[in-house]
Amino acid sequence: MNRTAVIVIAILLVYVPIANAFATDNSPTWQQPSHTLTDILNRPNAPNISIMSKQNKLLSRRVEHFTPLEWLALEVARYGEIEIYAESRSKPRASYFSEISIADISDFDTSISYQRLNLPPNSAFGGEMYSHNQEAFLMFEYRSDKMVLWHVDTATLETKILMEGGLTQTMGNEAIWLPDNESVLINLIPDDIEKPEKASPVPTAPVVQETTGNTSNIRTFPNLLRNQEEEKLFEYYASSQLAILNTKTGQVQKISKSGVIQSRSLSPDGRFVLIREIVPPYSYSLPYFYFPAKSYVYEIATAKVFELANHPTRDLKVGWVPTGKRSIQWHPFEQSTLVYATALDGGNPDKKVTYRDELRALSFPFRGEGKSFCKTENRFTGIYFIDKDSYIYYDRVWENEDEYTYIVNKKGKKHLLHKEGRGQVYDLLGSAVSYPMPNGQDALLVIDESIYFIGDGLTETGRKPFIDKLSLDAFEKERLIELDDPDFYINIQNFYGKDTSKAVISKQNKYTPPNTSIIDIATKNTLLQLTENKDMVPEITNLQRRVIRYEREDGVQLSGVLYLPQNYDGTKRLPLLMSAYPREFADSSIASQSRHTENRYVRPFGSQNIYMCLDDIAVLENASFPVIGTLEDVNKTYLEQTISNAKAAIDYLDSQGIIDPDKVVIQGYSYGAFMVLNLLAHCDLFAGGIAQNGAYNRTLTPFGFQSERRTLWEAREDYLRLSPFLFVNQIEKPLLLIHSMADQNTGTFPLQSRRLFEAMLGNGKVCRFVQLPLEGHHYRAKESHLQVLSEFEAFFTKYIK
Repeated sequence: MNRTAVIVIAILLVYVPIANAFATDNSPTWQQPSHTLTDILNRPNAPNISIMSKQNKLLSRRVEHFTPLEWLALEVARYGEIEIYAESRSKPRASYFSEISIADISDFDTSISYQRLNLPPNSAFGGEMYSHNQEAFLMFEYRSDKMVLWHVDTATLETKILMEGGLTQTMGNEAIWLPDNESVLINLIPDDIEKPEKASPVPTAPVVQETTGNTSNIRTFPNLLRNQEEEKLFEYYASSQLAILNTKTGQVQKISKSGVIQSRSLSPDGRFVLIREIVPPYSYSLPYFYFPAKSYVYEIATAKVFELANHPTRDLKVGWVPTGKRSIQWHPFEQSTLVYATALDGGNPDKKVTYRDELRALSFPFRGEGKSFCKTENRFTGIYFIDKDSYIYYDRVWENEDEYTYIVNKKGKKHLLHKEGRGQVYDLLGSAVSYPMPNGQDALLVIDESIYFIGDGLTETGRKPFIDKLSLDAFEKERLIELDDPDFYINIQNFYGKDTSKAVISKQNKYTPPNTSIIDIATKNTLLQLTENKDMVPEITNLQRRVIRYEREDGVQLSGVLYLPQNYDGTKRLPLLMSAYPREFADSSIASQSRHTENRYVRPFGSQNIYMCLDDIAVLENASFPVIGTLEDVNKTYLEQTISNAKAAIDYLDSQGIIDPDKVVIQGYSYGAFMVLNLLAHCDLFAGGIAQNGAYNRTLTPFGFQSERRTLWEAREDYLRLSPFLFVNQIEKPLLLIHSMADQNTGTFPLQSRRLFEAMLGNGKVCRFVQLPLEGHHYRAKESHLQVLSEFEAFFTKYIK
């Protein structure tokens, strides 16, 4: 048996630690960092606003960015990768609104005056759903045992409860307004399904799975179904009953039959509902969104069902798509016409064909295959309609992930608008401006036979946000406005409604939070200032901040944002905390592109690295860590390029006399944590590392990770070489290892960190392992964030300073 085979077998064995081998920290309470950090974290956030231009209203919400621990402690049902609070049937939330106010902005010459809605205090709200005429909106109140559906009249500001309990968000977050602006489509908890009784602990049969001999690439998903009991629980929590609720009378009309409704959408005339329903047999190897399903159209008035397609289990190789109808949606300019894509290559991305996909339109009564109206050279990824016969569509090349944007006008003339390389941030087309039509369907905004694009305007020489106007006849482009203010970072959000003479923008700089205003496009003058947010964290904004640019040894241009203490005078070298997240690129020119700027306002949320700067530590945020190569071979040089990225940053800051190169700590989250362990194991550039919620043993993600398309069996040497778990014996510097205990992210199971810690322990390495109870992949409780910051402080105090 060769040495490689021995390694593979060893790492797949179950490791059983020696009893009482772990030293534990028996701290009785959550820990907090220094008073300054805790105080900053506790300060209120700027309100969140949205504009209802049809009614000239401005809605402002007080946002709470932390989830109370008692919420996290509520029972969550996780079966087949659904995630829902078991009792209330609401989705776990990272933020919510506690207060909501509305102001009238119809008179641009009058100062804005808000009126708070009459809602119960200390409650949690979210998910506003506006009627198409914006005369009303709905929102959910989240309680521990149920959801409450509220109705708000935007003219009178009258609030009322429409439903208390009985609602579910398992598969659908929102209520959908019908064209009459009075009724809404909602998801109810079915009356005809009962919670399964707890199964006997005595098994009645084995759990049996069987392969078919077909090849498939199965990513490592969490919370998959394991047995028949969990199948029943999946059905219990995932099933819903569609119903139409009249917001005036409160009358509820149930429609269709209950089932595991994965998605539903209304036809433009409100006559039909397009439904995708998950059906058995369920997979124990895949999450619910790959389960078998059927698509059909339900007619509300007659209860007739029109079958569209049966979708088998999506047990496909990476890059393949299913044959048959997919991406089914309503045509927004037809009353009862569906649009869908179908593969012309058998779903095989490697097959050489002239056209890879075809788009077809299928009208009532939805029989047959419909009418072809477009064929795409590459894999179809999306479409936006301009009118009945005009549209923009997107397709992507499988080999390198280049994406193309095409426009087709009424005459059938096709024009390439843009080609975008993987990871490109310079010279982008921008986003096409869309608007909700009176029937609720989204379409591109058309004025004077032209459509519009709003973009960042980021180029190699700077950033100038813009609005472009594109003629639908000649495809000629005109720049309506370009904002170039060196003192501010500006975002153009949208037009003010459909008024193309006015734009809504936000402005910010290092010392001023984002503030929103309405400007005149022709003169660029401010017509109405919507917010007056003030700096709430001067300790952070007064830090020295600069974008640094430096070069890798092979000539690739890199960058990052460097933070230094406010009083730093350059007379001493500082410890450095460097954070990064590796990103793959096809070529060095795109890898060298940078979004970094000094003009954005920084308000840390949660346990961000920048706080360490208040403790006389230099912080390099978002350091460029490109890994360049084709998607088939990029990981062959991952280690070499990652080490080169790190060395370039350290060498540059060392040459400037800013840092002590012997006191550099590398930090990363998720895929960045994987990077941290590889750097600690394969180079001596760092004095320590902080790894959060990562994956460290690539044999546990054998069907690919990040953009890696090859399997473990196709690229055995690369998988082993990139598994820092196998090289723990080479780590000589201390590690702070943090992982949330309910991490639901694909691949980053808590087991990854537990096994890594055991390996560090068994090899006599220095490691502190912190597990955050109740948390998912991203931390939500304030207690968790404060604990993490206290761990950062203690790590630097003990090992670095």
